[in-house]
Amino acid sequence: MNFTIKQLKVFVAVFEARSFTIAAKSLHMTQSAISKVCRELEERVNCQLFDRSARMLVPLDGAHVLYRSATDILASVEIAERRLGSLKSMEQGHLNLTASPLIMYALMTPAIRKFHEDYPGITLELFELPTVDGIEHIHSGAVDLGLVSISEPHPKLDIHTIYESKV
Repeated sequence: MNFTIKQLKVFVAVFEARSFTIAAKSLHMTQSAISKVCRELEERVNCQLFDRSARMLVPLDGAHVLYRSATDILASVEIAERRLGSLKSMEQGHLNLTASPLIMYALMTPAIRKFHEDYPGITLELFELPTVDGIEHIHSGAVDLGLVSISEPHPKLDIHTIYESKV
């Protein structure tokens, strides 16, 4: 049995409201759309979930079983959405960075300090490597960002100048 998140959300709303109409209002859907989703879900699980003969919907045994699992699944989906939102807003995450020793000490130290202040939930992993090794780490995907000293364009790298020595 495969359920959609939408089906589970609708089912939980109906189960808790004991009404298609109230669930429809809470989900900003029509009552007929809610009823259709519940019918499709009942077909999918091959089990009637609600007794519709009374004025208020009465959940049957299968509905109680499904409700416990559906609330667990929806809670997990909500956690995943929050975690993805945290990554997108840079509240948490991981960044691998390489730089040559000179660049690391001369240019990166103040920038890293500021980065930690601005994004305390982002973990930085720093690789202090000679330029040739740094380029290999960038090319292989071992790091997300590399700061290297390079005078000629490299065919496999997207290069942007961020600092140019006046010497």
